[in-house]
Amino acid sequence: MTTGLCWTSLGRAASPDQIQTAIHKGVAFLYSQQNGNGNWEKSQTRQPIKGNGSGIDDGQWGGRSALATYALLTAGERPLDDRIVKATDWLRQAPLDGIYAIGMRANVWESLPASPANLNALRADGKKLASSLGPPNTKYSGTYDYFVGQKFNRLDISVSQYGVLGMWAVAQRLEGTVLPQYWMLVEQAWHRLQQPDGGWTYYGEPGGGFSTSIQMTAAGVASLFITQEFLHSNDGVSCKGNVSNEAIDKGMKWITKNLDKIATDQRYDRDYPYPTLYAIEKTTDVDVQYQRSLGSRHCSRTASPSGRSSTASCWTCSASAFSSPGRAGLGKASAPSISSCAGTGWSPTTPSKSVVAPSRC
Repeated sequence: MTTGLCWTSLGRAASPDQIQTAIHKGVAFLYSQQNGNGNWEKSQTRQPIKGNGSGIDDGQWGGRSALATYALLTAGERPLDDRIVKATDWLRQAPLDGIYAIGMRANVWESLPASPANLNALRADGKKLASSLGPPNTKYSGTYDYFVGQKFNRLDISVSQYGVLGMWAVAQRLEGTVLPQYWMLVEQAWHRLQQPDGGWTYYGEPGGGFSTSIQMTAAGVASLFITQEFLHSNDGVSCKGNVSNEAIDKGMKWITKNLDKIATDQRYDRDYPYPTLYAIEKTTDVDVQYQRSLGSRHCSRTASPSGRSSTASCWTCSASAFSSPGRAGLGKASAPSISSCAGTGWSPTTPSKSVVAPSRC
């Protein structure tokens, strides 16, 4: 059984009313930043690529709008609200090429009703993500770089988590289209890139000189929870006791030892507090309302009167997505189905009926 988290050292939690107030202010702020075209981009066309293409206005253009739309949907905004319709119409035609942006947009489609248009959009993003996974039998196997179809020359764990989250959205709604081989490559990559201390860094292989990060460790655990859904749901069929996952256990233990780096005013190397809170929500096997109230205490404390967290819309999106009920954390996910189709990466058609994991013995 994976290690749980103890949160007693984080102090007094926010009340339910404070949480709802923080969410409402965040939602109001995000809508106030939406432009007349229905998006949140500073430029209505993608800017020329600068440097490595990680910029939100060039290589990851459109990601700001995908993140804002997803945060609003997670906060409970109606898909048929005129402002959400305008945002999703824009996202549907926006030519996104960045993995961060596409991974987030896939989660928008998964959060909407299963209309043909939304399913087709999700399927298209899934194909882009599947085709962009690092090739097998290379050091980049199972990881992502910044762009669709990019030639790999670096190991970026941060980008990789968003590619996996996008494919998870695809697998949730389009059952059977993401093949087991994809999850195998991803799982092997996150195992390979885990540090000896149990955590993960932003870049590179173990021993590469980068410090272990609380956000990337949460991302590593979340990614392995996802692969566990699709590769190991039947591991306990023989009823020989609880099934353990050593890599997840090590990651959770590292998080437990470093709780002072979560939802505090202290800053650390490559520290992004709101995305960290969102990543933590996807990993923990603790009481969801209590966990959310602790993080929301930090969000509400650091937000401006208008509801804006920090100085950027993106942080408000992450804070709102964390504080809102949304999708259950991966540590609490029910046993998923496993595709019976063999192959690599992506299947354009739905295979035969999946084998559903049996109930716990």
